[in-house]
Amino acid sequence: MKKWLPVLLILIACIPVLFALVKPGFFITHDGEFNLVRLMHFYNELANGQFPVRWAYGLNYGFGSPLFTFFYPLTYYLGSTIHFFGPDFGSSLKILIGVATVSSVLLMYAWLRRHFGRFAALFGTLIFLYAPFRLLTMYVTGSYGVLLSLMFLPLIFLSIDRIALGKKIFLPLLAVGVFGLLTAHNVTALILLPAAIVYGLAVVTQSKARGRVVREIGGGILLGFALAAFFLIPALSETKLVFLSQGIAVNFRDHFPTLKQLIYSKWGYFYSVLGTNDEMSFQVGAAQWAVWGLAGLMLKKKSFFAILFFSLFSVSILMMLPASLFIWGRLPVLAQIQFPWRILVASISFVPFLGAYLAERKFGKVLAVLLLGLLFWGNRNNLRTWETIRYPDSSYLTRIGLYNGSTDIAWETRPIFVNLPPTWLATHIVEDNPALMVEGQVQKGYGDIEVSLTATKSATLVLNRFYYPVWKVTLDGKETESRKTEPKGLLSLVVSAGKHEIKVSYQKTKTEAVADLVSIVGTIVLVYLFLTTSRRSKR
Repeated sequence: MKKWLPVLLILIACIPVLFALVKPGFFITHDGEFNLVRLMHFYNELANGQFPVRWAYGLNYGFGSPLFTFFYPLTYYLGSTIHFFGPDFGSSLKILIGVATVSSVLLMYAWLRRHFGRFAALFGTLIFLYAPFRLLTMYVTGSYGVLLSLMFLPLIFLSIDRIALGKKIFLPLLAVGVFGLLTAHNVTALILLPAAIVYGLAVVTQSKARGRVVREIGGGILLGFALAAFFLIPALSETKLVFLSQGIAVNFRDHFPTLKQLIYSKWGYFYSVLGTNDEMSFQVGAAQWAVWGLAGLMLKKKSFFAILFFSLFSVSILMMLPASLFIWGRLPVLAQIQFPWRILVASISFVPFLGAYLAERKFGKVLAVLLLGLLFWGNRNNLRTWETIRYPDSSYLTRIGLYNGSTDIAWETRPIFVNLPPTWLATHIVEDNPALMVEGQVQKGYGDIEVSLTATKSATLVLNRFYYPVWKVTLDGKETESRKTEPKGLLSLVVSAGKHEIKVSYQKTKTEAVADLVSIVGTIVLVYLFLTTSRRSKR
C-alpha cells in the first residue's frame, strides 16, 4: 500500500484540476472551439474513408482545406477514436484532456522515481501538475496539443533512462514518445525535442556502455521520426503550396513577456497583445520560482542532472525575455514558435526534477510542505473556465462562420492560388455557367466529385473546390489537365460542346505516398521491436 500511496495522492490531486471539465457541454477558450470544429471535420473524413486525413472538404466555406496536412493531427485521431465509442465531440475532447493530464503526471512520477524517493517524486509531480501554464493551456488558450505533449516528454525521459540500464523494451516506447511529441503539437515539438536530445546526450555521458546507449537512443528517436513521417514530410514539403510559405501569421517580436510578467501576471481569459497590457497570465508560478531558487542554492558539483535541469530552466526563461532577441534573429526556425511565452511548456517540464531534488536536501521535506501550500494557494483562481455557459455540439454546427470557416489565424493554410478567400458558403458543386446544362452533380466518398452535363459550346467548367495538386480529373474517362481560376483559385477545366462525364478524385502526391510508406515500415519495425523485446524481458 505504501508503494501506491503517492500514485493515489496524485490521482486525488488531479480532481481539482479537471473538475471544470465535468459539467456537460463545451466551453470557450482561444483555440478550443477551433479544435472542436476541426475534430468534427476530421472524424467525418475518417468516416468517409480518408486515411491519413489531410484534406478537410467542409472547411473554407465548403471549398476545402489541406489543414490536416499542416496542423498537428494526434489530437484529432485520438479524439475521433473516443467519439467512435459514443461520447459527443465536446465530451471526447474533454475526456482526451483528462486522460492526457493524468497520464502526463503519472509518467512524470515514474520518471522522477528513477532518480528520487517516493516523497520527492510526489512533490516534483505536483509541481508539474499545478503549473499555471498547464491551467492556462487547459482553460484559457485551449491548445490541447500542448497538453498531449506534456504527456510524451516524461515518457521520452523515462525511456532514455531505462534504455541506459539495458531495458530494451523501452526502445520502442522511446519511439512512441518521439512520435507523440512530433504529432501532438508542431511548435511544442520544436521547443521540447531539443531538450529531450540534450537529456539523452547527458545520459550517454554518464553511461558505461556508451556505444550501445547511443545506438539504441538514436535508433529510438529515428524510429519515432519514421512513425511521424506521414505527417512531417508532407507538412514540410508542401508548405510552398499554402500561404504559410508567405510568412508567419504572428510576429514573435510583439509577444515577449517581461520578467515581471513571468514572476507574476494577473490571471485573465483574453489575449496576448503588443506591449505589456496582455489579458492573460504568463506566470511560471510562485512555487515553481521558489523551487528553482532554493534548488539552485543547494546544488552540488556531483548533482549532474540537477545542474542540467537548473541550467535548462534558466535558459528557457532567458529565451522568453526580450534580451534573447539576438538569438531569435539568428535562428529563423524560432519564428515558427510565434509567441515566445510558449516556451513556458519547457520551463514547467524542467522544474519537477528540481523540486524532487530540493525535497531530498536537508530540511527538504519541510520546505516541500510549505511550497505545496504556496502551490495550491497560487492556483486557487486558475481552475475554472471563463464563463459558466456551456454549448452542445449542435450549437457549433449552426455557426457557419465557425463550422465552415478557416479555423486558422489568418487563412494561412489556404492554397497559395487562392487570392480571394471566400465569405460565402459553397452550396453546390458546379459554378453557374449559361453554356453548361448540369444534369447531375454529386460529391461522394471522401471528396470524389461526379458531374454530368451538356455544353452548348466550348466553355470553362468551374468547380467550387480550391485548386490543389492532388486532384485527378477525368473527362469522359480520360485524365485531363485542370486549371486554376483567378483570383478565387478554384479548380476548373475546359469542356467542348456536347455531353460529358467529369470525375474528380483525390490522388496522393508522390511525396505523400513515400511519407505514408515510411510510416508503414516504421510501424512494422515498432511492432517487431515490441514483440521481440517483450519476450526477452519475460525471460
